[in-house]
Amino acid sequence: MTSHRAFIQTEELEVNRRFATRHKLRLTTRGVTTSGDADLLILDISVTGLLLETAFDLTEGDFLDLNIPGASGSRAVVKWVSGRLVGCEFQETISSAAISAALLQSAPAARGALEAQYAEGFLIADDSLPNLQSAEVELSFGAKLRWILGLAIVGWAAAAALLWWIT
Repeated sequence: MTSHRAFIQTEELEVNRRFATRHKLRLTTRGVTTSGDADLLILDISVTGLLLETAFDLTEGDFLDLNIPGASGSRAVVKWVSGRLVGCEFQETISSAAISAALLQSAPAARGALEAQYAEGFLIADDSLPNLQSAEVELSFGAKLRWILGLAIVGWAAAAALLWWIT
């Protein structure tokens, strides 16, 4: 029998400090900095931080007092800035209830709509984007076919059950 040596890493690896689940959303809010008030669009959030978009001039190390549903008065520090996108880390983690409250306040979007805007670089912190609340989702041909097939199977199963019950 061969023996193997193993050790347990007790420190968090510096390479990957992200460990909290991120939730995509689209929530407009206000933030307060030492330079003044800022209009913000939160694009994703976790218990440890958030990604936001703003036209306000923020730099790495700035502090933001945020008005997030369920966690108003949360303070975050700016970790990085890339154009209008800003990555922030909360000074104290927020609760999962606050994340849920923020998601409930967020404008609903069709699956993939925000990801497509990320890829195209068209995220804007104003109201020039279409109203996502009234967006209708068009099913693909394959999805429609699966619905029709599923309903037909359910109908045939119901008919067979009725015949079995009658006889």
